[in-house]
Amino acid sequence: MTELESAILNLLRDKRHPALALSRSQLASLTGHPDRTNREAIAALQAQGYPIVSLGKGYWLGTEEDIAAYKRREWKRLRTMAEKLRSLQPKLPQDQQQQMGLKF
Repeated sequence: MTELESAILNLLRDKRHPALALSRSQLASLTGHPDRTNREAIAALQAQGYPIVSLGKGYWLGTEEDIAAYKRREWKRLRTMAEKLRSLQPKLPQDQQQQMGLKF
């Protein structure tokens, strides 16, 4: 675990309800790291199994119910993104796509 991951986890230890969530700007201020770096550290902690969730109002250590809501939201976002990407696929025959360098 990195020093930043440990710091974020310590900041979130008493944040166990959405009303207590730390916003991205609060985390940046408290850690002294840019938002993107903090989000990367949070993703690493999530990959290690820490139940860090965010439903748009900040980060907290979620309950099973919070985690289920977070997963539903993320799956919906993933489906929406996949639909957008599919709609961008040209409606040309495969051989024409290849000739134009548009193979998806």
